[in-house]
Amino acid sequence: MRPVKIALWTLLLLPVLIGLAVLATLALLKSVPGDYQPMSLSPSDQETVMRQFVKHTVEDFLNPAGAGGDFQWTLTEEQANAYLASMDAIASQAPRPVQPSKALAELNLSDPMIKIRQGRLTLMIFSTRYNRLLNVDFSPQVDAAGSFRLRVVTVRVGRMPLPRILWQDRLEEVRRRLLQQLSGAQADNSQRSEQPIGRLAELLGGMVGAMNGQEVPARISLSRRQVEVRSIEMVTGLLTVHCRAVPQ
Repeated sequence: MRPVKIALWTLLLLPVLIGLAVLATLALLKSVPGDYQPMSLSPSDQETVMRQFVKHTVEDFLNPAGAGGDFQWTLTEEQANAYLASMDAIASQAPRPVQPSKALAELNLSDPMIKIRQGRLTLMIFSTRYNRLLNVDFSPQVDAAGSFRLRVVTVRVGRMPLPRILWQDRLEEVRRRLLQQLSGAQADNSQRSEQPIGRLAELLGGMVGAMNGQEVPARISLSRRQVEVRSIEMVTGLLTVHCRAVPQ
């Protein structure tokens, strides 16, 4: 009789265990981490952040790059999220203005946020189609040969990791759409020295181009200098880019 009892208990417990597994999975999918708090700024605050962004780009990156030699450019997590919350105001100053929020809306995405962790960059963004939070963990890498790669480590819905086969094509679609937007914002050759936002769009375009794991040159061409990205360092809340500016 003992094997019969075991079989009966198994049959009784199996639906319960399956139900608990389903509930746990749904809880993970619906879970929103407590640190997901995207910034929401008024139009006037966005204009202020846009001016801070230009100052940060010109004084802390373009000016040292123009002087030549080694320098560092830093970005705090707070700055990154303020820039994301003001992305339309910032993009409106590009040589060819674009609307990043509109491009995201067309992909059923909204309210992006960045978390900078030890050796890892996490993009948190809300899917309006599925009413779920998406988390994408990136690992930026610059190798000894001077090539940059932005490797996707993990994609999660809520707290639930997804297998690559479920997100690879979708991420590629997002990558292509972002590249279109950034390409449209870039300066032409005659504007390069005068349009820091257009130059940044070119830099971001290179980073987005590397989202599929392909290597891209880790350098930026300015009017009289070429900036080589030597390494990227990330600690909690702070990203540091180590650069060297050399003559063209």
